[in-house]
Amino acid sequence: MGFKNLTLCFLCVHVVYAAGDARKLRGSLAEPHLWPTAAKFPWRTAPGLIEEKPEAVKKVESFHDEWIRPVSSLKNFAMASWIELVVSMAIWMTLVVVAACMYKQSSNYLPDTGPKPSDPERTQQDLSDWQSKWYQCYNYPDLFLWACCCPCVRWAHTMDLLQFLDYWPAFLVFFVLSAMNQLTGFVFIGIFLTMVLVFYRQKMRKLFGMQNHGTFMGYAADCLGFCCCWPCFIAQEAHHVSQASKLGWTKDLAIKSGFFSSRAEPFSPTI
Repeated sequence: MGFKNLTLCFLCVHVVYAAGDARKLRGSLAEPHLWPTAAKFPWRTAPGLIEEKPEAVKKVESFHDEWIRPVSSLKNFAMASWIELVVSMAIWMTLVVVAACMYKQSSNYLPDTGPKPSDPERTQQDLSDWQSKWYQCYNYPDLFLWACCCPCVRWAHTMDLLQFLDYWPAFLVFFVLSAMNQLTGFVFIGIFLTMVLVFYRQKMRKLFGMQNHGTFMGYAADCLGFCCCWPCFIAQEAHHVSQASKLGWTKDLAIKSGFFSSRAEPFSPTI
């Protein structure tokens, strides 16, 4: 009997300890901060005991709380993106308008004009082809830089020299369409802006008697070029006009036509 009672007591004690361990295990699983993670996190030496965290971990958690957590919600992300977009657009618009004013007042606005050509027909033939390929923008880095940073300024200058549009109306057309294009995600207004650029590039082809004017291939090539590398095409047009001026071509010979023009096509260019 004594042996049986001793065995029964031992089993009871064992059951009690097992039940206590089970409660502890359930409590540790329910509370992640009590998990035994000392192997993964050196600053936790025992379950439930958290020592001072390393500085690197503090920086990571601070970055998460400051930058990741605010945009983890779709609503917070949309609000933060909208505010940043409005502020960046306001800064960009201000800088572009200031650059446009300074550019228009520059002494180099009107290009140097060469002597009157002695053989207008030969000059016409020379200008019937682009003075450079669209990918040769490295030959005129100043024009390409303006086309990349302020395309509305550089394009408006070209339109003014060709007398398709005056400087400020041309600038506003490009500037407003470009701003609306950014606000609409570079989709809807971008298509309309591309159509405007292609339209005036075709007029430039007609003015200088170039090939592919009014043809399907011409429209397709111009549209594809402005969609893929519009700074190169804008710089190419500017370079062609500057080279034409050096050959004796002046804007008085250009056809005045298009929006905001003071006259329709009064005469054809002599060269």
